[in-house]
Amino acid sequence: MTIRLTDVHKTYRVGEVANHVLQGVSCTIEAGDYVALMGASGSGKSTLLNIIGGLDTDFDGEVTVCGQVLKRMGDRELSRFRNRTVSFVFQQFHLLPHLPVVDNVMMPSWFDPDRSQLDLHDRARQVLAQVGLAHKAGSTANHLSGGEKQRVAIARAIFNAPQVLLCDEPTGALDSKTGDMVMQVFEELHAKTRDMTLIMVTHAESIAQRCRRIIRISDGAILSGDA
Repeated sequence: MTIRLTDVHKTYRVGEVANHVLQGVSCTIEAGDYVALMGASGSGKSTLLNIIGGLDTDFDGEVTVCGQVLKRMGDRELSRFRNRTVSFVFQQFHLLPHLPVVDNVMMPSWFDPDRSQLDLHDRARQVLAQVGLAHKAGSTANHLSGGEKQRVAIARAIFNAPQVLLCDEPTGALDSKTGDMVMQVFEELHAKTRDMTLIMVTHAESIAQRCRRIIRISDGAILSGDA
């Protein structure tokens, strides 16, 4: 399902000072695409990602994700949207360090009362196998390397088979060799799950070039030709 943004504006206000982070962003991302949102720090790319993912609902304009108009959704609908339709991978891994890896991966099920408890461990081990970490299921997260932690975070993100995977500088906390391994995981996932849209925020040209399409953002606006 397509992602469509129409004339999206975002302003942060501190007292009388207004910071216009997004200034009339319009673009379309087709289902199954693999897109880099690229720009310098402060360009608005992470803000745009948070809006697409329903984390930030205080914006002007219209955003439609997989047929759902975000502005029309209530709190309960948005919670379900963030749990089932989209999922996030962040620069920092946000794992619970003293829990086993398999429990960290199952975390999305904690917020989904409709999910059966019977197949959770099987599903967690399945997605761990997809990122090459089935053998780490019983390890605690604080015993993993940085690259392994990020792969666990990716497994957690795909646990509910989201339609859209949103990645915010996922290699930013890793060295270049480990970052390359993580990018290979994303590429393999996208190749195997062609109906999942993958959007990656980055400021690194080398990372952006590995995606299928690059949308460049500068000073809160998309550069001509990228929409």
